[in-house]
Amino acid sequence: MIRTRDFLLGVIAIIFLVSSIGLTALLNIPNSLTGNFEVIKFTESNESELSVIVFPESNDRADNIARLKEKISNGEGLSAAGSVVLTSVSTPEVKGEDEKEDEMVARAVKTCTAPTDYSKIVSSWPVQGLLQKYAEGARVYYVESTAVTSAGSSTVVTEEESVLLQLLTSNSRNAYDTCIDGNVIGVTTTGALLYNSDAVSFKQTSTATLVGYALDGFPIYGLLDDDSVLDSCGGLKVATGYQYHLRASENFVVGCYAGTPEKFSSES
Repeated sequence: MIRTRDFLLGVIAIIFLVSSIGLTALLNIPNSLTGNFEVIKFTESNESELSVIVFPESNDRADNIARLKEKISNGEGLSAAGSVVLTSVSTPEVKGEDEKEDEMVARAVKTCTAPTDYSKIVSSWPVQGLLQKYAEGARVYYVESTAVTSAGSSTVVTEEESVLLQLLTSNSRNAYDTCIDGNVIGVTTTGALLYNSDAVSFKQTSTATLVGYALDGFPIYGLLDDDSVLDSCGGLKVATGYQYHLRASENFVVGCYAGTPEKFSSES
């Protein structure tokens, strides 16, 4: 039979043992919270090893990435036999304004799917004798010819005008772009046909120099130092209206028409 004294001593010993274990666990908790958790390794029956690392919470993203890189460089990480091992972590690259500008796609000519054959226009366009005037809201290009008629015993000499092209004037561009239908895109100030590939010939002209007029009636001016303000067709709105400008980085005069292009009289 167990004595009462022996029973009490046993109970006291058990209480002391449980209290000691609990106190030890409580004392270890703060230490575990102040730093990284230790690596916990699990060993499977096939002798492959799985390691897990837990990092303390941090609001500093840069510190977390640096800490993770350090762990990886020391050979630590999450790995298992036959699986891919994480070896590096890269920080997303933040591109500067200069790099963003380099990625901008350059303007290109918006060509029509059904181009116009301007070969007859080119061959018949006068090298000399072309006249131009402004009449009824249009810029008119024409040539004069002399007609001699006889009426009985008298002869009548008349001057006739043959209109080659009329360009309507407008101050504002259309809400949409119009494609370029061929190589002829306008007329120069000297009366010659202006080709879209003639851009290199006018690279030395100043911003305020009038080169000519496009087939949609808008004027074309010289090289603009800052072409970032130009739209898709290569023009911009100024106090006097819409106008095109040449650009140093492009080998064409206009990228598209901002207005409605007019046809040559011989095309009608």
